[in-house]
Amino acid sequence: MTTILTNKLKIKYDLEKIQRDYDFIKIIREDKTIYGAHILDLDFVKVDAIVFENGHSLVLMYRKNQHSSYTFNEYFRNSPYMDSYRAMDVSCKDLVENNVLLQLFLNALSNYSSDDLKYNNLTGNLFITHPALIVKKVKDQPMQLDALQVKVDKEETLNFSANRFNSVKYRNKMKIEDKKFRSLPKYELLSNGVLKRHHKGEAKQLFVQRAIDNEKASIPFLDISSFEKYNASKMGMMSDLLERFEIYFGEYVHLEFEEYSDIRQALIQSERFELVNHELGTTLYLIDKICDEHSKIELKHIQHILLDKYGLKSRIVKHPQKDAMNIVYLHEKEYYKKHQLVDPYINDKAFLTHHLTVEGFLENEELTIEVILKELLIKKDLEKQQISLLDWSDFQFEHEWIFINKISGEENRYLGMKIYPNGHFVFTEFENTLFRNHEYNQYADILVSSKAEGLIIDHHKNINVIVQTKLYSLQEMHQIRRIFKQTKENQKYFKDELADLLDHISTQTKSQSIISEVSDIKEYLDSVNEPEISQQYFVQKLHHKTLKQKVNDYFVMNYQKHLFPYFRNQQNKSELYRGSLDIHYWQIDEKRAQYCVGEKSKNPKPKMDKGVIIREVQAIGDAPVFFDELLPLMDVDFVRLGSLTVLPFPFKYLREYAKKYI
Repeated sequence: MTTILTNKLKIKYDLEKIQRDYDFIKIIREDKTIYGAHILDLDFVKVDAIVFENGHSLVLMYRKNQHSSYTFNEYFRNSPYMDSYRAMDVSCKDLVENNVLLQLFLNALSNYSSDDLKYNNLTGNLFITHPALIVKKVKDQPMQLDALQVKVDKEETLNFSANRFNSVKYRNKMKIEDKKFRSLPKYELLSNGVLKRHHKGEAKQLFVQRAIDNEKASIPFLDISSFEKYNASKMGMMSDLLERFEIYFGEYVHLEFEEYSDIRQALIQSERFELVNHELGTTLYLIDKICDEHSKIELKHIQHILLDKYGLKSRIVKHPQKDAMNIVYLHEKEYYKKHQLVDPYINDKAFLTHHLTVEGFLENEELTIEVILKELLIKKDLEKQQISLLDWSDFQFEHEWIFINKISGEENRYLGMKIYPNGHFVFTEFENTLFRNHEYNQYADILVSSKAEGLIIDHHKNINVIVQTKLYSLQEMHQIRRIFKQTKENQKYFKDELADLLDHISTQTKSQSIISEVSDIKEYLDSVNEPEISQQYFVQKLHHKTLKQKVNDYFVMNYQKHLFPYFRNQQNKSELYRGSLDIHYWQIDEKRAQYCVGEKSKNPKPKMDKGVIIREVQAIGDAPVFFDELLPLMDVDFVRLGSLTVLPFPFKYLREYAKKYI
């Protein structure tokens, strides 16, 4: 049975022990916003952790009898800048609400760090840094770095988000007023990798938590290509955090991630969409909007790809053609801005076009062409009002379905798509205003109130709404860490046992390369004078992929340990990736269900840039939850080429129609 591991926490406090060993002080500034930096700068304040509750208060946590509220209040009374502050003792019981107490203990991890991972309690927040997350250096000096912020919310969900810190030397690239920039806390990156708020004195380099230009922080959700990369991923950091939390604070707070059971795994088709199976049915034109020697060469190259891979003939022209498919070749938007040129982007409803940028094409030529052709086919479907990328009748729907969403960038405009059993569809655009009385207006009200990603209506007018949650489907992070650690061990094993194992493998295979390698390894074992050999030296002699796998399987079965970090065989995939692959669906109650969509389990990548978000389906009014009937609509690989889609694919048609016609 599949279970889903989530970032929803199960928290168990031992309040008696906490009250025995820790004190808590709340500092309040009732008249204005409180600035924690001033508090942190006080010489006598040596706290374990700090958390901001809101704009007017913060909470300090420290070991028993180290400070008193009296000391703080005396200081405030004698300070001309802090006379509006006051301090009061609080009980740990009063901090359980809204999980302030847990956040304090999480922030207290800043007092304990590993060799690579550093925990930083910066201005009331917890950030985790790693040397691999230094984004940019100039003359060996870090200029940009990313950090993972860890925060528990009121719903007991552990959130982890990437944040970027930039050198103050990039001030001119930051979109921020001078006054606000000066008020930003400045941080110093110490030689041991710890970020520390800069108070006074000289510093080689100062950072602010601020992005530059349009850059975003980027930390992979999961990367198991190496132990170092795993530790620098979100899942690696979470694994380390929970491990350390249990070591240092386990007697005070016990943390577990919540699991969902009784999970239904949807059957995934290996392939639903093959571009070569589709006829474009019209002429294909390449529109050159650059018109230089380079563009002529590249367009000729594109022509060859179209002909060789898809058997498609095309013509290079200067202007788009009606009743045809047009690929417009141009630069990215930023290029025309930088050179103060008119952007030749074509947004004419009369033409069926898709744009190909010079910059985008050079990244991955053949994949880019495939994506463009797929997008043109979708646009062709929009013109014909008929789904052709797959056979809608294969889903065996006996009645129509309606899909509705808000038009992006529009305040009160909505778009509906009704699909009939034969795959024919019609769009309906409507506004949600007091002066409009459209039959779909009731649906717009639901979308606004629920902040939904989409709304679906069946032929009985039952309504289901899709809502994005803060939950993720997590991989088995602790097991992955355990496997990596085991491969780093250097335990000794008896040579005779290893020789017997190799003999057994050799007799079970016809592969001459394996038999030959076994012979070489046994010869090496005979040359070792000691009765035992270390794991390190034995592993170095294993080269053949299949042999390594068989030896590893033996060690897992007999010693419950791994010699190699294998994560992609079928058993490991189901255990370690859990619900992060394929489509999983489960019922919460009569009115709610949840689901998540990951990568196809056929060939999971060792690196996942984004986490698998759990979405919730809510039945409105007297309606039942019927969303399970629509799970096959996410088992398509043309919305995200080669990957599953996180929403039923008609929502892709809604988005594309809005972009072209509205």
